[in-house]
Amino acid sequence: GGAIIDANPAAVTYYGWSREQLKLMRIGEINTLSATEVQAEMNRAASEQRNYFLFRHRLADGSIRDVEVFSGLVSISGRSLIYSIVHDITDRKQAEIALVRSEAALRKSQAVAHVGHWIWDVDTHAITWSDEVTRIFGLDPAAYGNLPHAMVDHAAHPDDAGRLHAILDRFIEDGQAVDAEYRVVWPDGSIHYVWNMPAE
Repeated sequence: GGAIIDANPAAVTYYGWSREQLKLMRIGEINTLSATEVQAEMNRAASEQRNYFLFRHRLADGSIRDVEVFSGLVSISGRSLIYSIVHDITDRKQAEIALVRSEAALRKSQAVAHVGHWIWDVDTHAITWSDEVTRIFGLDPAAYGNLPHAMVDHAAHPDDAGRLHAILDRFIEDGQAVDAEYRVVWPDGSIHYVWNMPAE
């Protein structure tokens, strides 16, 4: 199996072989994965309940591209054939890899500099913390539900809590954020100074 029965003009343009050449080829000449790897990917797609396969396809110029393949069975003149729609996702996949590397570098640089970041969803008021912020505050964010006012109640020094609540309320009301230096109290009772600078 695996013979290419026909290809549309878009496939001809994308792969770089003529329609006549493609019709003489087998899918194994395009798909770089072995039969075992193809089956493994099909199993992954089924277990993840997705309706596409992730393959690496070879073009006529020898370049390798990451693709999503949506396939289905069609019957033509009594023959059962597989009809596939191919989406090139190479740029998207490379961007995803670059993002993962960038996030890893950010985590490392924040750990070295003892600087962290947190993102506040102003609609739900939920907070997402970087690993370094968790270390700075000395508590797991889950301990106070990832909510800013709860964070103040659980971690801020009592003498700074009222001022911080006021800053949070002002931000909720009019979106005005200000730099703030305050103290946090770790579970062991030690006091640590924190400077919070809002992003532009």
